Amino acid sequence: MSSESTICPNCQQTISTNFERHILFCERNISLCPKCKQPIQKTALEEHLAAEHEEIECPNCYALVDSYFMERHQAEICPNRKIGTCPYCDIDLFLHSPENHVEQCGNRTDVCDICGGRIRLRDKEAHFLSDCRSHVIVTPPPEPTRTPPPQSDMAHFPSHIQPSDAPPLVGPQMKKETEPSPRDEMEELFKTTAETMCNTFTALLEQKKKEDQATQRNTSELSSSGYSITDGSGKVVSINL
Repeated sequence: MSSESTICPNCQQTISTNFERHILFCERNISLCPKCKQPIQKTALEEHLAAEHEEIECPNCYALVDSYFMERHQAEICPNRKIGTCPYCDIDLFLHSPENHVEQCGNRTDVCDICGGRIRLRDKEAHFLSDCRSHVIVTPPPEPTRTPPPQSDMAHFPSHIQPSDAPPLVGPQMKKETEPSPRDEMEELFKTTAETMCNTFTALLEQKKKEDQATQRNTSELSSSGYSITDGSGKVVSINL
């Protein structure tokens, strides 16, 4: 019996003791997985292949990959594997991403929240460390001087004159204030039409009243002077008393 370590030709494991006993047991019960080369009991080999070596689709390149090697595939082999994250926009970078993405993204500018100057994203940290004194591309514009608004004409009137006593507006301002809106025009048209109809109806009533008075007056005169009868032909015959 040898005391030196020996590699088993069946399971490829290093055996340091009882090599002869191991080789007898190993060849009878153990076999290497043809895919992952791991020693598996012969009775469990089919179950191992079904559970550990199912072909699934890679979410990045959509290729069918042995599930046992999927992690290695995504890290080292996949043509669309992730290689990092952009430090400026936080998007994932893949193997097929433009090589100069980080450089172009870092050249983008932003406004400093402290000084208001415009700086490159790649210089943002150095800009903050310098107390906003370096790496400024465009300095913030000076704050505009605030001038008081012009005083209105009402300020020149004495205090005892109220706005209602002020002279009327003239020029374009008066036109803007007095120009009627479409709604005002419709209201004015409705008012004029209503007044016209009311006047016409009143005139008709007055005329009818006058006609009734004239008829009543004629009837009274006829009654005072005589009476009238109708003959056989329907003709009215007046008889004076």
